[in-house]
Amino acid sequence: MLFFVLFYALVTYAILFLLQSSFVFAATEGARSAIAIDPMAYSSTAQYTTQGVTNQVKTTVGKALSWMPDHIRTVCWVPTIAMWW
Repeated sequence: MLFFVLFYALVTYAILFLLQSSFVFAATEGARSAIAIDPMAYSSTAQYTTQGVTNQVKTTVGKALSWMPDHIRTVCWVPTIAMWW
């Protein structure tokens, strides 16, 4: 019984650490892709924000989290993006 409890705790901790590391990685990649966009390529700030940065960051974060199953990624990722933007 003790072995099962320790094994379960280890697996649970590993999954939580994996999720946290994945979100941090996705956030850093999204920030890097946002910085790489040239603001002079767009005619206005609103166009730069909506067409340039938003689309690029969503695409980059989506690619970084593509290994997750859809039901987990939808629950964790979409509300965060909706509140952030």
